[in-house]
Formats: sequence, C-alpha cells, structure tokens
Amino acid sequence: MLLCDEASVNETASVLSSALKRCMPLALLLLLLGSIPITGQQASSAKVKDGATIPDSKAIVQAMETTQRNNPANSQAYMVTRQYKLFHANDQQPASETRAEISFVPPDTKKYVIKQVSGNSRGQKIVRDILDLETLPAKNTSAISRQNYAFVFVQEENLGSLPTYVLHMIPKRRQKDLLTGQVWVDEKTFRIERIEGVPTKKPSWLIKKLNITLQYGDLDGLWLPKYMQATADVRFIGDYTIIGQDVGLQKPVSLDGKP
Repeated sequence: MLLCDEASVNETASVLSSALKRCMPLALLLLLLGSIPITGQQASSAKVKDGATIPDSKAIVQAMETTQRNNPANSQAYMVTRQYKLFHANDQQPASETRAEISFVPPDTKKYVIKQVSGNSRGQKIVRDILDLETLPAKNTSAISRQNYAFVFVQEENLGSLPTYVLHMIPKRRQKDLLTGQVWVDEKTFRIERIEGVPTKKPSWLIKKLNITLQYGDLDGLWLPKYMQATADVRFIGDYTIIGQDVGLQKPVSLDGKP
C-alpha cells in the first residue's frame, strides 16, 4: 500500500509540474503569457449563428501566442514565494504545508529553495518533485499553442467581471503533459487567464482521475501563474488535492538567485 501511495503521488506531481511548465513564461509555458496589451490586435468575426457573430478562433489563438511571446516575465529576473498545501479527501486542514522561493534569471535559469515545512513528509516530497521538474529547461512540446493543440471556440464568458473567450483545447498527441480541457483568454489583452483540464494520457494506472486548474494574474507587471490546483483520485487511498498559491514577488534577482 505504501509503495502504491508513493508512486501515485509522484506521478501526480510529475503531471502537475508539466502543466505548470506548460503555462509558465519559459515554455511560453509552458504556456502562458503577456502582460502588455497588443495595440490594435483584435479577434475577427468569422461566422454568424442564429444572428450572433462568432469570433474567429484562429485569430484569437494567433493573438494569444503573440501575447505569450511578449510577456515581460520571459526577459526579467524575479523571485516568487509560493505556498503549497496538501489535503487528503475532504479534510479541512492540510496534511502538510510547504513554502518555497522560486527564482528566475533570463534566459532560462530557474532555482528554488524550500523555506518552511510542516505536517507529514509526503507533501514536502511532492513539492520537491514538482519544483525539480519546474526548474528544468522548458520544452515547447507542452506549450499552449497550435503546435500542440487544436482549438475550438466555445463561447464568450465573463470570468468574474472580465470578458473572455473560452476555447476548447484538443491535444494533437496522446501525451501525459498535454491537457484536454478549456482555456479562458482575455478579450482585450489576449492573456491566458485560466486553464482547466485533464491529462490526455493517464500518468499511471494508480491514478483514476486527475483534474488540473491553473489561474494567472499580474505580479508587479509580470504575467505569471498565481494559483494552481491538482486533484487526483488514487486507487486504494482515495482523493488527494495539492494547492499552490503565489504569495509574493521580488525583483530584480541577482545571478545567484538572491534578491
């Protein structure tokens, strides 16, 4: 049972980290994402259905990719403080908490330091596995782009009070670090605001289900993931949820990773 437990949480950590890299400025990650509005860039309208104009998904995705390339987070040094919490099943209190500092120096140097831990050791191990993978050089094989996905326009939707385009993401390959799901794109800036999905390929037979949510926001002029959640239904041991939230950002960062 212990071996199954450890293997399953390790696989969950691997997939979550791949998803984060997908959406981080490095892969641009993996995904994700410019903070400067693209002047004059606007999604064109391609179709009319029931009297309503449907935005052109190709134009939306092209603008989204341009915004990702122009994200200042790709070229500026910074250090993020992130708080992780691991929950088992419906427990209200976390089984463990881990605080880490992640530093980035352009063009592709990432380091982390674990600053504080509490609770059982499983949560710390998952966090280390996530950060070990996150600090590896990013690969474009998991980026949110036309290279890896086909996109279908779903609807326009307010994310809170923010007007967004919702696009369905269809992976072009069966690969555990690609997600089948949806992406919310700001109608004005074409920043990626939110991603929800499941791996197109199960990372392990031990994991029956794995749902991933990523939310982005402005951190002192840099467009970065601010909140991430992965919920896994693991055979034999039930549900586990790990939540990561950025709680602070410092810049600039020197070459040794210290502010």
